[in-house]
Amino acid sequence: MKSKSGNRAWGIIASVIMVLPFLLGLGGFATKASAEETVPETQTVILHKRQFSDLGDINISNNGDEFGEEELQKLGKPLEGVTFTAYDVTTEYWKAYNAATGSKEQKEDAAVTAAKQLSNDAEGIAFEPTDENGQSESDLPTTSNGKNAVYLFVETGFPAGVVQSKSAPFILGLPSVTDNNNNNNEYRSEVHVYPKNEVVTKALQFTKFGVDVNGTANPLKGAKFVLRNDKEKYLGSDNNFTVDEAAAKTEAAIFTSNEEGLVTTGDLLLSPGDYKFYEVETVKGYHFGEEAVVTAHVDNDLNITYYYFDKTKNEKEAKEAEAYNYQVPAPVKTPKEKDFDVNAPIVFTIEQKIPLDIADYTQFKLKDTYDKNLQLTSTKDDILASASIKEDKIKIGNLATYTAEDGVSFTLYFTNHIQELAKYAGKTIQFKATMKIKPGATIATDINNTVTFVNNFDPKTDTAKVKTYGKKFVKKDLATGETLKDAKFVVKKGEQYLQYQDSNGEKVESYTSSDLIAEYAVKWVDTEVEGTVFVSGKDGVFTVNGLAQNDEKGNKIEYSLVETEAPEGYVLPSKDLGVTFKADDGETELQQVNNKHKGTLPSTGGMGIVAFVAVGIAAIGGAYVYFAKGRRHIEG
Repeated sequence: MKSKSGNRAWGIIASVIMVLPFLLGLGGFATKASAEETVPETQTVILHKRQFSDLGDINISNNGDEFGEEELQKLGKPLEGVTFTAYDVTTEYWKAYNAATGSKEQKEDAAVTAAKQLSNDAEGIAFEPTDENGQSESDLPTTSNGKNAVYLFVETGFPAGVVQSKSAPFILGLPSVTDNNNNNNEYRSEVHVYPKNEVVTKALQFTKFGVDVNGTANPLKGAKFVLRNDKEKYLGSDNNFTVDEAAAKTEAAIFTSNEEGLVTTGDLLLSPGDYKFYEVETVKGYHFGEEAVVTAHVDNDLNITYYYFDKTKNEKEAKEAEAYNYQVPAPVKTPKEKDFDVNAPIVFTIEQKIPLDIADYTQFKLKDTYDKNLQLTSTKDDILASASIKEDKIKIGNLATYTAEDGVSFTLYFTNHIQELAKYAGKTIQFKATMKIKPGATIATDINNTVTFVNNFDPKTDTAKVKTYGKKFVKKDLATGETLKDAKFVVKKGEQYLQYQDSNGEKVESYTSSDLIAEYAVKWVDTEVEGTVFVSGKDGVFTVNGLAQNDEKGNKIEYSLVETEAPEGYVLPSKDLGVTFKADDGETELQQVNNKHKGTLPSTGGMGIVAFVAVGIAAIGGAYVYFAKGRRHIEG
């Protein structure tokens, strides 16, 4: 906001009441008037309040006369809104004067000092606030208790911008007479006094920072604020505190942080008191609370002290101020992307950084929502027992309330314990939940588990994805490519065998399917007889589903498909020739398993190949005899 020029610029400078010359400067008392003149009962005292940006050595000679235009030009500009109260200190003054010793000047000094000790509880004569010309007047009695009246003038009402410590009280003695060189003095009808004030402008300002989720602060451009005084009025666009709360959003002056994060009001006329900046809009990704971000205390001398909270939310008092906006930290859920056997335990770890400004939060809960193909196996007690401050390994399950929607989600509520969490600001809440993939999941398809940090600013989420895989096979005749049904297999991983289990935990004896659905729970057993038998269907196709693709180190798992019974008319291959495979999506790599027909293989009993060789030799010998006889017949 820019300061205004001309009259406004003068109107923003502070003022001071200097002690006016006492008595003699006003021409003395009525004793100087001619003997024939009757002392007036009252005289009109006219105050002319003037303002300066710096009083310095400015000195105004007050003699009771009204200044001309040329003299006024040297006296700064009028100051509107100043209130004076005149206190009758006649008794105190003359009592001290008469009791003092020394010269006349010394006695007057003692009397003035005594007069200024008048209690503020005394009743005085209040002048109206000075008008636009800086003037205010009132008729004052010239005598009090039979003595020439003496008044102490105290500035009791200040417009904005006045440096009050320089507004000192002054003494005025009545009646006042003209001070003519020809000694033809007369009582004045009006007594003109020209007190001064120092008026200064002040800018209220601070620097705005944005704090990211890692706690790093950088200047934040574009945050917007309004300013309210301690009378609950907001600063309007005219630089006056006249806007009420209802109109603040539309009529209040808006201050926006610049590239360096600086927020400044520019030059303002300020009165002593407290001024508070409230944020009304921030930068996307950051948030703010309802409380004042910075409070500026302005004392009577217009010195400014700021009160604010630093980056770690500790209250500070300083001559310069800062304010911080924060990002809402997102939760982190692991494992991020992994694959598992159906029914294998999956330990999900949920971590949530506690915001640095957690004291500003009114809602704080972590809601875990899981896919219909996941089943929560941890109990409420398991989850609460695992809740801790990660860095300190401090258990905080007692600060959380657990609720669950069966088969849908569970939630840890920390809302009622935000103050207890505040001492861990910047650290991390961690807890664990164990789940498993339920039978019926489609293989190679994301199964989501989402955690949401529910808060009153900006909800944040993170999703962990798990999958299960499988393999699709087709059984064929090696020679003809014809698909073969009723081939039987078991699946091995290392030295263990795959067993499917139904919903009752009972072994599934045999399984035939071409679907890509992990229909059953997976268990690994030690003997072949315990394993489930996989049977090729009418089209020779069969699937093995619900398997992990990778081990804990991320390496591909190698499985073996071992044929235990060949289709009718086909030879069972040696177990040493078992098919190895890796789990996939069941579609990309359809794996072919071949069998040889018994007719294409040598007999394994009796004479074996000898009979066929003997028949062949006999046939060749017969042909030789036949052709030999024919040749001799021709030649003979």
